[in-house]
Amino acid sequence: MNAAAAHAAPAAALDPQRTLGALRADFLDDKAFDDGEVVHKWIEWVKLGPIPIPIPNPPSRVQALKLHDVHHIVTGYGTDWIGEYEISGWEVGAGLHTNPVAWTFCLMGHTAGLVVCPRKTVRAFARGRRCRTLLDQDPDVVFGKTLAEGRAFCGTDQPQPEVTAGDVTRAVGWGALGVFTSLLPPLAWLIARFGKAPDTILTAES
Repeated sequence: MNAAAAHAAPAAALDPQRTLGALRADFLDDKAFDDGEVVHKWIEWVKLGPIPIPIPNPPSRVQALKLHDVHHIVTGYGTDWIGEYEISGWEVGAGLHTNPVAWTFCLMGHTAGLVVCPRKTVRAFARGRRCRTLLDQDPDVVFGKTLAEGRAFCGTDQPQPEVTAGDVTRAVGWGALGVFTSLLPPLAWLIARFGKAPDTILTAES
């Protein structure tokens, strides 16, 4: 995640038959991002705007960031700060499952987005509520799928829904939880640690 980077190419402009792995490789090369294969240290400092926040940096963060990259591709949200707030809102709405790192950085990003760009964040959250994330999937399997398959699985091939009062209420509720998550990252770790693990849906054969 890089605040200085430009918005990602809109998903509609990409070849739907290319694999998500190939598109992610292009994405990383274009943004000059690390591929996330190496866990450098146990605590990583991530900036939300000008504020540095410490988050756990175990191997699960590597997996979460790989799939977070793919989310940028299938949704079309950018990699500047507004785009990161939007995709955080989308990921919270679509489901964080039991990945502790996702609970940490997505909730923090969603909460910050409600402060900085509330309309865009709520709109992304509302879209996410009608979608699902890839955070419970095997990255290697995901990388073998085409963009069309990824969009269909996530639900991002559907039009942007109208934002309802229920969307707004839920977005604010998650934002309130995100305040505590920002102050106490271990809370998010515990929530995910003791949650029920979802079933893996995508397989190499499907």
